[in-house]
Amino acid sequence: MLQSAGTKLTFRQIRNEFGVTPADGETAGGLGGYRISENIGSLNNLPLDNGIPQSGTIRFSHFYSKKLNIVVKCTGGNLGKANYEAHGQVVGTASGISKSRPSRSSGGWQGGKKIFINITGTYSSNGASRNDWAFKTRSTDYWPGGTDMTIDVSSSGNIVGRGGEGGHASGGDGGNGSNGLRYMNGAQLNNGGYISAGGGGGGGGSRAEQNDWGDRNDAEGGGGGGGNGLPAGRGGRGNGGGSAGSMKNGGQGRSGEDDAEAEGGNGGNGGSNGANGQDANGGRNKKERNGRGGEGGKTTETY
Repeated sequence: MLQSAGTKLTFRQIRNEFGVTPADGETAGGLGGYRISENIGSLNNLPLDNGIPQSGTIRFSHFYSKKLNIVVKCTGGNLGKANYEAHGQVVGTASGISKSRPSRSSGGWQGGKKIFINITGTYSSNGASRNDWAFKTRSTDYWPGGTDMTIDVSSSGNIVGRGGEGGHASGGDGGNGSNGLRYMNGAQLNNGGYISAGGGGGGGGSRAEQNDWGDRNDAEGGGGGGGNGLPAGRGGRGNGGGSAGSMKNGGQGRSGEDDAEAEGGNGGNGGSNGANGQDANGGRNKKERNGRGGEGGKTTETY
């Protein structure tokens, strides 16, 4: 990062921070090569840094306290992480400015850079643990001190946890959903897409039984609906079974079987948009408790 106003700023310092322009020169006229407008990923009309003119007059004073900008392009995957080394692009290089992507070491970072995490694809959480995250910006020790981060989720970007499974009949509990986005504390989040935890699965309905003077009636409970997510939760078994969830919506629980004197419990609906699944409900002459709905995950969390 360049120094703040009140101290002398040289062209060489500007060049060290932002790189060499095609028409390089250590004069005020040489600053013209830093008037740029670039499109990277879904980010349009990017300047070299906020406050540096893209047209018209440009002065040394425009560069005080400015940082090199780098876009990390993220196009989708499972259990994703921001990968600076593989997908980082320095703003200005598409306009002919010669600047290598700096090392994340303290020397290469030189007091901090501005990072844009640009998410244009779909990230899911198809892991075994409910503590999994569909996307993480990585830990604080990955990004050196002074990093200024913005996370931009485009209209085509999705970050969605895994949905909980629907509970099976006979009182099975719904499964828990996993988590969406975990990002660095202090980062700015611009969400133009869809971010969601996985929804909890609905509880499975109780089995019911009525035995009256040798006249026995049995009724099966309904399966719970699967929670929303990627992948979405499957519906639980029971009286035809609950329905699976989708990316955004939980599946419907199945009604319990009604056999005259005995009525199985109704399966709960799966959670939508990261919500908890519903408990199973109803029933007559039940043989066990109705199943509980699973918990939804966390949509976002900072660290």
